[in-house]
Amino acid sequence: MVGDLHVARRRDGIHRVSATATTDRSDATSPTEAATPTLSPRWRAAAAWLVLILAITALIWAGVWRLTGGHWERIETPSMGTAAPVGTLLWVDPVPFDSIRAGDFITFHPPNSPHTYSHRVHTVNADGTLTTKGDVNGATDPWRLHASDVVGIVTMRWWGVGWLVKMAPLLIIGGLALWALVRYFTAPRWKPPAVIVGVALVLSLAIYVYRPLVGAEMISFVPAQQGGRATYISTGLLPIRLQAPQDGHVDLSDGQVGTILSTHADAHGRYWVTLTPNITWWWWLVLVLVCFIPALWTLIIGLPGKPQPHTVERRNSPPSSPRPAPPADADAPADRHPTPRLAARNRSEHSPRPGTARRSPPHNNTPVAEPDAR
Repeated sequence: MVGDLHVARRRDGIHRVSATATTDRSDATSPTEAATPTLSPRWRAAAAWLVLILAITALIWAGVWRLTGGHWERIETPSMGTAAPVGTLLWVDPVPFDSIRAGDFITFHPPNSPHTYSHRVHTVNADGTLTTKGDVNGATDPWRLHASDVVGIVTMRWWGVGWLVKMAPLLIIGGLALWALVRYFTAPRWKPPAVIVGVALVLSLAIYVYRPLVGAEMISFVPAQQGGRATYISTGLLPIRLQAPQDGHVDLSDGQVGTILSTHADAHGRYWVTLTPNITWWWWLVLVLVCFIPALWTLIIGLPGKPQPHTVERRNSPPSSPRPAPPADADAPADRHPTPRLAARNRSEHSPRPGTARRSPPHNNTPVAEPDAR
């Protein structure tokens, strides 16, 4: 890269210094890069403050709620069906035991069990204990709950957020590794695409490991006269279609229960049911919008461009006053031809006028002795 420095003198004492850099064609800034829109600093600061205020408010609210006895629980089994599908995050508040009624959705520890369950109250017994049951279970739970067993009542259900909580360790480790790679081992011009590709890889790895999108669990299988009848419940975030070979199909969303009849067995006498995603038009719209997030970010926020030629203005410093000459020694001879003082001036000020000759200083500055007067 070759750099040029241009200095222009103006009458008002201001010098404009402009630095330009010329590069080869491989480093030249394209019109697309030069025209990339960027968000103004004022809007950037406003967005940053808004995100910070929302984050602090959410943390304060969650902290106060937790200190007052609240609990978070993540649904891992499909026993509650569409009321709380797998991957739902529950907000559980402590309540007085005698205020719980039939139909309430509660979280509890069964007697003599370390596990935590979240089921609906089926019956309030005469002795004051509670009998619970999952919404899709065929029978009630085999225990009776006392006041010491109940954690609280479910007040909020956040669909799908439990999957994020489960994937959080992998996402945090992958995010830190991506940050270090981009921060210390990536050139500035490649950082935006590296971030986009890295985020996509981390999310893809988390989805591959935990499989939150598509899933189903068989609840029961009943032999039929011409085959078998299977009952499934969907456990993934996306809608699915259960298809029996050469038979019908059933479509299920998250937490829904469906039954399918399979009448054609294979050579080993087994009945098969295939599971495929059943993406509706609005799900396709959501997926397309998610894929266009990097493009929308580029249009709104913009990408960092290459440095452009810049101009810096500075004023001339006032001329310094001449230093006083040191006192001459009385015994030392006087210098008839003192050395001229050097001053930093413009080159044009030292040029001789037309028609005049430049006077050169004498070559010998040794003082001449006066003749002896006798």
